[in-house]
Amino acid sequence: MKRRNFFKGGPLARKKQSIEKKKTNKKSKKSNKPGFTITKAGIKATAWLGVLILAGGLGLWWNFIFTDAEKTFEGMLHQSLKTSSVTREISQQAGTQTLEQINRLQFGADTAVVGQTTISQTGATAATVVTEEIGTPELDYVRYVDIETSQRGEDGEVIDFGEVIGVWGVSQATPGQPQAGGESFSEAVLGVIPFANLSGSERRELVEFAIETNVYELDKLGITKETENGRPIYTYPVLLQPEAYVGYLQRVAGAMGLTQLENVNPADFRGVAPIRFTVRVDMLSRQPIELQFSNQTDREEVLRDFGVIQPVKIPEDPIPAIELQQRIQALQ
Repeated sequence: MKRRNFFKGGPLARKKQSIEKKKTNKKSKKSNKPGFTITKAGIKATAWLGVLILAGGLGLWWNFIFTDAEKTFEGMLHQSLKTSSVTREISQQAGTQTLEQINRLQFGADTAVVGQTTISQTGATAATVVTEEIGTPELDYVRYVDIETSQRGEDGEVIDFGEVIGVWGVSQATPGQPQAGGESFSEAVLGVIPFANLSGSERRELVEFAIETNVYELDKLGITKETENGRPIYTYPVLLQPEAYVGYLQRVAGAMGLTQLENVNPADFRGVAPIRFTVRVDMLSRQPIELQFSNQTDREEVLRDFGVIQPVKIPEDPIPAIELQQRIQALQ
């Protein structure tokens, strides 16, 4: 009797073939599945997803950081310390006297403040005096452009100031005293909101000091926002703290190389009543555009023409400022 080969063509062999066929079918099915491919539609969808994520991030940044009122005020302090130039218009009235002043503060090759001041007086003695000023970090120059007065001389005639009109005077140091010049420039730089053109590290240090010492205390509930000429404007009621403010000015002056505040002690201003003022700030440019003072309701400052640079011509052969004043007094 012939022995059947159990492993060759038998049940086990057929079972093995069945298993191998199933494996082959599985592999065939797997191989028929499409692979991962990058299509134009996929690229487009991915790009749009990236845009949406970026837009969402920008939206959060815009709504919660850039347009934030306190961040805008802090940005204004930074912007004021990296200003190449600014023009300030000041108007003030006190009793029978009115002051109108416009000056341009600029930094760079022609670092100076150039201005014109008109002082008018009404009453028994009416008068209008117009002067031009040029202030550098070292010297102050002034000349009279026009003098009109109802005051009459000893001869009863209207006083003629023609011989002093247009004559430039320059500040000079008193013998034995340090140089007296640079006052006009320092006053223009060291205002309620200081202006300078400093490096990024200097600005950060100064603004951090102003924030940490609470130089400007904001009335957060009084902050308002409006649109003017298509631009968003914040208005801030501010309480200026004198001691911290003087310390802040000292640091700004030091960064600018100004020496007028070197011997001032901020602690001497402890207990001095805070100064109330309102500042309007352009949210987009972070630039202050107007200042109003609550304790001087007749004083207003308008700030404009940021970045406008013009050449400054220093007067030649000026006379001492004290001599110019003596000439005017001699005519009265």
